Amino acid sequence: MKNIIVFGASSDIAISCEKLWAAENNSLFLVARNQQKLDELTDLLLQSGAKSIESYCCDFKSVNDMKIVVSMADKFLDGIDIAFIAHGSLPNQLKYQNNPELTLEDIKNNALSTVSILTILANYFEEKKSGKIALLSSVAGDIGKASNYIYGSSKAMLNLFMAGLRLRFSNTDVSVTTIKLGYVDTKMTSNFDKNFLWVKPHFIAKSIVKSIDKSKEEVYLPKIWFFIISFLKIVPIRILKLLKL
Repeated sequence: MKNIIVFGASSDIAISCEKLWAAENNSLFLVARNQQKLDELTDLLLQSGAKSIESYCCDFKSVNDMKIVVSMADKFLDGIDIAFIAHGSLPNQLKYQNNPELTLEDIKNNALSTVSILTILANYFEEKKSGKIALLSSVAGDIGKASNYIYGSSKAMLNLFMAGLRLRFSNTDVSVTTIKLGYVDTKMTSNFDKNFLWVKPHFIAKSIVKSIDKSKEEVYLPKIWFFIISFLKIVPIRILKLLKL
């Protein structure tokens, strides 16, 4: 059995993973912004088989809150085995690109707040000398696109930060897993037109949980995105301009 803390616990993808962890009789500490959702989620996961659950409602942008959360989770769980970060938002590119204040606010929410969480967790696991850190990121951080470069730049920062953490913990029992997601059909992406590349959260949840268990380093989900991104990285910029991504 494992002791797991989840940041952004009420997101669709996180819930799909939490159901799998609950079914294995693991203990969970859930962190989200909405207390009502946390209460509903607690009931659901206890019914799904979770050994024990505690939750904390807070603003992810407060460093002090994040320190408190990790300390509370450590005490409630009697030690954290897995830290899973799934929090974030998807900005309206057209609205945000014309407003520097909104752009900076989004970067604080999607990148800087997560960096603070990762730093606190890294120090915690370094002292503990074991554990797993896993981050839900995005393929948007691999390629600059006119349609979502604000969101993508935050994910690019996190991908690089995680790469550095991975090297920091090389030759230790602390693993660092970056999960780069392609198109996932969630509430956050409800306004997007869908095609064959879009998948439901439950479709990739098993792969996420398995990747964390196996201490994978970087994972593209669904796997087809590894080939898509690898191709786009070698396409000349003049061609990318024609594609109007």
